[in-house]
Amino acid sequence: MNIPPALHEPADRAEVPLLRSDWRQLIARRKLRPRLTEDKIDRADRCDLPEAVCFRWENAQGEAFLEIARDRDFARRVRRIEVTGRETEEIFNLEVGRIYFWRIRTDRGVSEVRSFVTGDTPRYLRVPGGIPVNFRDAGGKRTLDGRRTRQGMIFRGSELNGTHYNITPEGARFMRGELKIRTDLDLRYPKKTARLKSSPLGDGVRWVRRPVNAYTSFTPEQSGLFRAAIELFADPDDYPVYVHCSGGSDRTGEIVFLLDMLLGVEEEIAYLDYEASSLSYYPRPRTIDYFKNWLAAIGKMSPEGTPLHEQVSNYLRSIGVADRTMDAIRAIMTEDR
Repeated sequence: MNIPPALHEPADRAEVPLLRSDWRQLIARRKLRPRLTEDKIDRADRCDLPEAVCFRWENAQGEAFLEIARDRDFARRVRRIEVTGRETEEIFNLEVGRIYFWRIRTDRGVSEVRSFVTGDTPRYLRVPGGIPVNFRDAGGKRTLDGRRTRQGMIFRGSELNGTHYNITPEGARFMRGELKIRTDLDLRYPKKTARLKSSPLGDGVRWVRRPVNAYTSFTPEQSGLFRAAIELFADPDDYPVYVHCSGGSDRTGEIVFLLDMLLGVEEEIAYLDYEASSLSYYPRPRTIDYFKNWLAAIGKMSPEGTPLHEQVSNYLRSIGVADRTMDAIRAIMTEDR
């Protein structure tokens, strides 16, 4: 008599964390440091790595597969991994705030189906080779109307080639193949990209340069660059997009914060996403002077008392971003009800 595989972990309907539980406390503890020189970067001083979802089962006889799906019927399967001869498996890079279903299928039968829900945290991802750093999904955030911003559409992080970080061939294949990156939006200054002719991610990835200046976005030249950077997100053919500067904290943080406000992300969640760069090498509290001054300058463009989301929309209009462009970004990047 064939006995079906017995499932042990995750427990049915368990909430499973994708990021260490003390991430908020770590953000508060990691203080600004003096600028580090090239040879003094502490490459062990990072907490921007995701937690695995740990699966455990027994009695999987014969050829066996771990199957994970977004629905109980497994019509929307997201992973199918051969686990023959094993009773454990670690899975990375699932989406945050999702209900998943899992089972073990063998050539002799199939287990029961269990479900679990992933935690509601920033979605950090594991990349072969560990580069880029400060790397996470810009989506998955709750909005004021109860929806979420779409995951797997905009990724943010550090440079892919440069002074400090260089992606490995395996990492580039992962970003092209697994994440399906189509556009490399490079915000670095011209001196950092002078010798670059195409995206380090390789053939088929469009390289777009928008050399914005961190927190000084109010000159005519910079207004044009910020406008062009935001307008890129209105074209569905450009997605998924990888947006980055050198460290992925300041210029990238500004662009993502503007997008979050445009998409109606809850203010506290948007602030936490800005601060989450602190989990990598770049402590960025929301109280840092240049971030506060940048927001204050945007606020002065609207009547006193205007909510922050509207302040940002008014700022984007002031630099030439059309309402139809903002509407197009919302349609692309906000999940259906």
